[in-house]
Amino acid sequence: MVKREKYLERLIKVKDNGFPKVITGLRRCGKPYLLTEIYKNYLHSIGIDDDHILILELDDDRNYSYRDPVILETYVREYCAGKDRVYVFVNCHTHAELAHSFGCGF
Repeated sequence: MVKREKYLERLIKVKDNGFPKVITGLRRCGKPYLLTEIYKNYLHSIGIDDDHILILELDDDRNYSYRDPVILETYVREYCAGKDRVYVFVNCHTHAELAHSFGCGF
């Protein structure tokens, strides 16, 4: 396992600045792993519970409906309702249109 400490430190430094974080890179270089394993473990280490972390893999057919930006936004808003802060990870690397609807650039 590669620890990717440099990238983790960058994420930690800008953690609560109010802006979405967009992770880009070559295919199969560990972008989802950085967020769903390394960064998630960091969040757990500082006391963030799983119910404040939402991970959506849009390439998973079980999440197909969330490829619609309106459905995704509704789900995320409902999930976050009543919670102080929720860390939302959306893996949408093969869905550029959806990423652009969130203001994510590639």
